[in-house]
Amino acid sequence: MQRLKTLYSIIGLGLFITAGIGVLSLMETAGEQSALFDMNDAPAESVKSPITITGEISCLPYGLECILVLYGEDGRYYDLQNINHESVIAAGGINHGQRVTVSGTLISPTPDIALRDYDIAGSIDIASYIAAPR
Repeated sequence: MQRLKTLYSIIGLGLFITAGIGVLSLMETAGEQSALFDMNDAPAESVKSPITITGEISCLPYGLECILVLYGEDGRYYDLQNINHESVIAAGGINHGQRVTVSGTLISPTPDIALRDYDIAGSIDIASYIAAPR
């Protein structure tokens, strides 16, 4: 009986030590990962500035959906805010591949979480848009 208690004690102590080593390993890994992020890499507060830009309406995939964005003549993508994509497309206002000139307020960086995997210059809070010649 005494041998069985000793065996259980040794097994318990072994499990405790193993768990402790695992916790320390996880803490060390988390410390290394947090050290990879410099405070200078933290997202900046939103900057708002007026913008008028011409480009082509493009589609960026998001799950099974398509998010309409503007691919500007400057070679950068812009998220389009204050626009109901479905109703604008249905009304014939904006179509994929159409060239438009958009005016509004540029919000940088984009607040749209769905676009965080893309290199988006910012979001444009649209005041007006018109078709642009090719």
